[in-house]
Amino acid sequence: MAVVSADQLQLSIVEEVTPGVTPATPAFLVLPVTSESLAGNATTQTSNTLNPYGQVSGSILTNMDTGGDISIEFADSDAVRLLLESVLSENFVAADGAPGPVPPGNEPGVAPLVADIGTTKISFTAEVRFPDPINIGQFLYQRFTNCIVDTFNITADPENPVTASFTLLGGVPAVDTTMIAGATYVPAGNQDVFRGPDFLTLQFGGITTTLPCMNSFNLVLNANLRGQKCLGTLGNSDVIIGQRDPNGSASVYFIDNSILQAMIDQTEFALTVEMKTLSDSYFAAFLPRCKLTQNPVVATGTGADVVNDSSFQGAYDETEQTSLRLWVE
Repeated sequence: MAVVSADQLQLSIVEEVTPGVTPATPAFLVLPVTSESLAGNATTQTSNTLNPYGQVSGSILTNMDTGGDISIEFADSDAVRLLLESVLSENFVAADGAPGPVPPGNEPGVAPLVADIGTTKISFTAEVRFPDPINIGQFLYQRFTNCIVDTFNITADPENPVTASFTLLGGVPAVDTTMIAGATYVPAGNQDVFRGPDFLTLQFGGITTTLPCMNSFNLVLNANLRGQKCLGTLGNSDVIIGQRDPNGSASVYFIDNSILQAMIDQTEFALTVEMKTLSDSYFAAFLPRCKLTQNPVVATGTGADVVNDSSFQGAYDETEQTSLRLWVE
């Protein structure tokens, strides 16, 4: 029996000018993924119609929309930038002056791009291509329009590549056996993947040193999207942007009570994250106002190191006019 291997999957995205409409001659950006779970999520209802046979009369499709995750080894690319712009609701622009809170010697090779959280809806079409197991040399396509990133999640530890996942919300999927006429595909090229050793700065401002010893770090931005349902439309007629919520966690080796005291006192601090690869790919995040929400100091057992199991919450800052700022280069 012919089967399709995930090793031959291609996932590509292209920004939409009109939400829900794939450009006529799309220039798809190929995105290398470690896994994907994009799917048409159907809502069905069992018919309540009575019949003399005492059996179910049928099943009724009442709703369908796109949902699922895209997981990657985190590296800067045009496709990743589009996903970040979608969750931020803001386009990257050339940074004006110094690229944020950069310690001397850590500056990227060229002027980076910067984006705050905005209000511009940025949607895209996602296309998943599988090899046709019956018609060798041909492909099967699944396309998902009006996609917006609902959640961005980046995770790091000292001994592995930095990983990221993007949770999408979108419209009704469509299937095809041919590529879109005039479509092109921009390859991702060699991926300059960020690693745990590539962290330059990871600081709870005023509480920890510039790069305290951490064995894990996680940063999340939730867009809290919701689908708008209207009569006459299967699935979402629109996707509404909710309240953006930056938060995260870190496991920090315990050396004193300063982090726990900061949580007890509800001390506000700025969180700064910077990474730069050996090839000078650059990523930075800045949360100007944070508070710790949890900080148990845990000793899990024999042979284990004592750590602060810290969780933090970001909030809007009137001076910076954002709760999260990102730089890429």
